[in-house]
Amino acid sequence: MTNVDPEDERDWPRQHQWLTSKINDFNRVFLARVRDLDAEDWKQDGVVDVSAGPSQADG
Repeated sequence: MTNVDPEDERDWPRQHQWLTSKINDFNRVFLARVRDLDAEDWKQDGVVDVSAGPSQADG
């Protein structure tokens, strides 16, 4: 959507219709994919486990 002024209340119905359409598309495409994710399978590269305390590099 281009040339949109979010402060133009007269255009809000059109903006809301467009936004609703995009949210529904997003939901349709990603809902099953997100449900199928297993958090146990996720590993983030480059993250330091801070629960172990300061590392030697911090000293």
